[in-house]
Amino acid sequence: MNPVNRHWTSGMLSTEDWWAVWLGLVMFAAGLVSIIGVDLVGWMARPSTWAEFSWASALQPAGDAYADWHPLASLAMTYAVFTVLTTLGAAAMGMNVRRFIGGWTILFLLTWAAWDQSVTRRI
Repeated sequence: MNPVNRHWTSGMLSTEDWWAVWLGLVMFAAGLVSIIGVDLVGWMARPSTWAEFSWASALQPAGDAYADWHPLASLAMTYAVFTVLTTLGAAAMGMNVRRFIGGWTILFLLTWAAWDQSVTRRI
């Protein structure tokens, strides 16, 4: 069979593009649940603007229900949830999971460092 003319459903569990769709839909659905009053994504860390560094001013949970969480706990939960989700996709695609988690961790930390810096520069 010509790989260019594959059926549109081929690779739904084995390609990176489809896993991006599935993971995006999972997180979108979790966010939609908040419409009925259940906050499933408020634990996610988000950077905020700060003048002098402190963890509480640099990071905070996204949802009000999680406001009493320590900012690093929110960041750790964000890392854990996204690590599990993306590792499921990596395993389904046949990747080396140990190498994936190592690379994912570096990418996660670099992304957060860059995102946090971009927010603080808007002061």
